[in-house]
Amino acid sequence: MGNSLIQVSYVFIDKKPNYGYNYYRLKMVDFDGTFNYSEIIATKNLFDSNFAIKNIYPNPTTNDFNIDITTNTNEHLIITLTDVYGKKLDQFEYSVVNGNNTIKINTDRIENGLIFVNITSPQNSNINITQKIVKQ
Repeated sequence: MGNSLIQVSYVFIDKKPNYGYNYYRLKMVDFDGTFNYSEIIATKNLFDSNFAIKNIYPNPTTNDFNIDITTNTNEHLIITLTDVYGKKLDQFEYSVVNGNNTIKINTDRIENGLIFVNITSPQNSNINITQKIVKQ
């Protein structure tokens, strides 16, 4: 907007928000290239039409953790665990059926730290959910 003495409002629509919390901020760049960030705002997406992760527990975990999933379809899932740098730590494949499902994930081979749990489905591109868990 350049120099402005009035408040400027912005609108953004995230067409594929993750289930759970999503975080957003603005990056404001001046003409000279310097920049500042706005405060981070968090929104919680509880949209639950066909597939949802209801809970990941215990968090933090010491060894195994569970993923509670509710779905109204049968799905083949790929669960990928990555570290904060995006390095793949492990990968699992599971099938879930219509209703409530609990998947148990073993982390014996993974070092302590922050783990990103990404759940996708090869047959359903709408399933792409990432949650965080801490291993102690």
